[in-house]
Amino acid sequence: MNTVRTLVCLAALASSADAYAQQPTHLKLPAATRWDVSGQLSMLNRNKSELSRWDHWYSVAAVDGTGGYYWTPHFKSEFEIGMGGEGTIDAEEETALPGQSFPYLRYRDHKLREMTVGASALYQFFENQWVHPFVGGGAELVRERHLAD
Repeated sequence: MNTVRTLVCLAALASSADAYAQQPTHLKLPAATRWDVSGQLSMLNRNKSELSRWDHWYSVAAVDGTGGYYWTPHFKSEFEIGMGGEGTIDAEEETALPGQSFPYLRYRDHKLREMTVGASALYQFFENQWVHPFVGGGAELVRERHLAD
């Protein structure tokens, strides 16, 4: 039954005609701008298994802004800056004490925050069609602040 339904739908789509009732318009579109700007609000998840034996992950909100400039219709450069909130990981640290057969356990809160800055260049092949192959490269610097209480 699904095969018949699919074939009927495909036949209806293939036999549909153009819409001749539409009137041509003489709109003048504005010139394409060379700048574009975007922003994102996201969830940042990081694994810090080197800090704790049992609490490896922290999740915080992050904001990111990107600005780009089109040098030609196919070549674009971008600059990005982002910042995450402060995440916390609870950890225990063992310290060997002289003369004791068991280690001394100390519990600490690790507070982490990161900031990123990046730049990239992109080249798009062909004109804007239903597929846009492109190639790009760039660099990103990440600064992580780590405080332990």
